[in-house]
Amino acid sequence: MKRISGLIGRDISYSLSPAMHNKALDKLGIDAVYLLFDLEKDNLPDFLRIMIDVGALGFNVTIPYKEVIMELIDHIDSDAAGVRAVNTLILLNNKWYGYNTDIYGIERSFENANVNLKDKIVGIFGTGGASKAAVYSILKQEAKVWVMGRKPEKIAEFSRLYDVETIAWTEDLPYFDVLVNATPLGKGSIGMPPLPKEQDFIGKAFFDMVYSPVYTPFLIEAKKKGGVVISGIDMLLYQGVKAFELIFNNEPPVEDMRQGLLEATEQLLK
Repeated sequence: MKRISGLIGRDISYSLSPAMHNKALDKLGIDAVYLLFDLEKDNLPDFLRIMIDVGALGFNVTIPYKEVIMELIDHIDSDAAGVRAVNTLILLNNKWYGYNTDIYGIERSFENANVNLKDKIVGIFGTGGASKAAVYSILKQEAKVWVMGRKPEKIAEFSRLYDVETIAWTEDLPYFDVLVNATPLGKGSIGMPPLPKEQDFIGKAFFDMVYSPVYTPFLIEAKKKGGVVISGIDMLLYQGVKAFELIFNNEPPVEDMRQGLLEATEQLLK
């Protein structure tokens, strides 16, 4: 019988994670399967208990449970505690251990684009969980971070939690070396955050954490003006690579996982 792994969340039928992980499992010949578990919040405790009984391997966790799940597990990694969100669970000796691999996904995305963040001024749109992962990861790379949001109480929370500057959402952006979209704007090619109006885009980087479409309106416009663009598909891949390593205790076949993602993305476009 195949060992169980998968993604826990709500309304997750759109997810590309099964395509990525099952491609890797097939490549390595691991007798396991990666499934989607669309669960109500009240069912999470029972689900985790049942998964211990059946000897599951581990899970990824997505919206809206990255914070909720922390109350239900036994151990939390220091990075996950810093972000205040868990997106990966592994089962060891009948105990659940929580990690956050979004941090690694963000770091690798910038690294692959040859973007050095040290001493750069980075603007981040959004004040949700994705923004927390971005802030935590980028601060580790010694950048100066500004967080932009629409809700005063959310902006204030970032000021309390992290060493960042905060400003209200604005169309008239101050100077930034790097801009990060950590909002859903651009998903399905609908909407986009503002771009600088009077600044030279050459040498600046634009990272969109939205991965469908691969190139959002935000990235398309930035690229037209000469900016370096980074797609959310890179973050999705590399957070998945790190999660695969944790859950399956194997060296991830990165290129096969990338191929699985691209094939699934092409299917979405048909």
